[in-house]
Amino acid sequence: MLLSTLTALAGWAQETGLTTGATVCHDGDSIFITITLNNDSIGVGDTDILTVRPSLRGREEGQKQLLPAWHIMGRHPYYRHLRGEHLSAVECGDRVTWEKSIRKEREKKMQIPANRYFCSAPYEAWMDSTSLEVIFERTDRCGTLRYSQTDTYPVGVKERIETLSAPRHITFSEGGTANIAFLVNDTRLLPNHRNNRRELSKITADINKVLSDTTATIKKLYIHGYASPDGGYDNNVRLAHERTDSLKAYIVRTTPLTASQIEAASTPEDWEGLRKYVEAASTDMLPHRQELLDIIDSDGNPDEKERSIKQLYPADYQHLLVNCLPHLRRTDYKVDYTLQHELERDTTITYAWHIPVGVRVQMQPAKEPKTFRPFMAVKTNMLYDAIVAPNIELEFALGRNSKYSLMAEFAMPWFVWHRNSRAYEIMEGGLELRRWFGKCRDCYRAPLTGFFIGLYGAGGKYDIEWDTDNRHEDYNGVGDQGEFISAGLSFGYCWPIARRLNLELSAAAGAIWGPRRHYHGEFDDTHLIWKYNSTIFWAGPTKAKLSLVWLIGNKKKKGGCK
Repeated sequence: MLLSTLTALAGWAQETGLTTGATVCHDGDSIFITITLNNDSIGVGDTDILTVRPSLRGREEGQKQLLPAWHIMGRHPYYRHLRGEHLSAVECGDRVTWEKSIRKEREKKMQIPANRYFCSAPYEAWMDSTSLEVIFERTDRCGTLRYSQTDTYPVGVKERIETLSAPRHITFSEGGTANIAFLVNDTRLLPNHRNNRRELSKITADINKVLSDTTATIKKLYIHGYASPDGGYDNNVRLAHERTDSLKAYIVRTTPLTASQIEAASTPEDWEGLRKYVEAASTDMLPHRQELLDIIDSDGNPDEKERSIKQLYPADYQHLLVNCLPHLRRTDYKVDYTLQHELERDTTITYAWHIPVGVRVQMQPAKEPKTFRPFMAVKTNMLYDAIVAPNIELEFALGRNSKYSLMAEFAMPWFVWHRNSRAYEIMEGGLELRRWFGKCRDCYRAPLTGFFIGLYGAGGKYDIEWDTDNRHEDYNGVGDQGEFISAGLSFGYCWPIARRLNLELSAAAGAIWGPRRHYHGEFDDTHLIWKYNSTIFWAGPTKAKLSLVWLIGNKKKKGGCK
């Protein structure tokens, strides 16, 4: 119990500082550590985590006790923690607090205030010469360390503190056993049946004895009814319960006690009492004593165990039926009461160490590293370049976390040669929306890198002609012209290979559709003669890319999650 502790660490608060307090004490079995943040506002931003990592250190090598960490989170990481997301800094057993709750007045009414850390650890002898070491860390929601400060608080003289608990009444008890008889398979309590008048008077006499003392107060009367193991188990359950209720009703009728002062319980078959009798009996009384014990200790059904004893050892069973089982049908009772002037108090011995050194945690972080934050990427597909298809792509990051991007692409190989009898003319443009996957790119990798999937749409026109080199015909060129549209899904991965360079590998699948006009080139390709129309359609792989990516950035910004 920590009814008395010493506030051992005090500091001062400034606009960028944080005042802390600490307490170390133990009660013989456990050691307790309390750390208090005395400022209402601790300066944790919406994306920050302030982690307090305490530990105890002894004078010798290896004498160290790590304690659970305390994480004070801003809004973003706190709600991620509530949603069940894994945060790299948080481990099982750590305490998590929302920074805003420390500033709420209603939180100060909690049993453990929001601005206080409390934990315990098993006490060891070396802790008499311990020191408290506390590491203060400020990280972002991605686990990137932004600031760290370590403080060691040496302890002073160990003090013994004796604490008396609040006085309470001593509980006394009166009780015994009553063998109340019932008719066979009957639950009515008949006071004049056999020796019931004498057995019932045992209970009422103990109750009246307590009530005769004007300074006594009855707290509870406990009655527990037992049935013997002979007969069917299910029927014994009913008999034991209802016979105990009958006794409870009799006590309410004949004594000043109310039903709420009586607690009743029942045991259908007292196999434990039977075992004690058999174990204590001699082999002259029970020749098969050990065999009976084996049956009693087995895991069989109660009815099966009784049947086995009857069939295998009938003589022993007859002995138990006469000398043991009647005594197992009984009621144990106990009267708990207190006396007005009989009080007791517990003495708790607590040891505490005074920590005289005051420390202020400086929350102003050190100068943070700067990171490059691109806003646009310029690309060229080297596979297109290999087939002499000039192309360019522009990609823009959307949102502060760069989880989405929008890409525009354009390709235009527009060549004719061989006296215009050969043409390689394609003009294509399109847009693609991408979703990037993985952890926050601001902290774990550069933006626009990693895995992605996308949705694209494109369109354009083409003119492809080749020279047949047929001088015996009226034409010497054959070609196709037309327009097309395409749409589908893309996927790929992008690696950073330099500060401003990435390498992207991707593919796409979808559909291509458009009209096609077939023609012949005649009169030295000065005239294109239309021959017929058709439609092109393709469903399957539509793109393959191996792109070199150049990142164009704005001014450098401070690192961390944005």
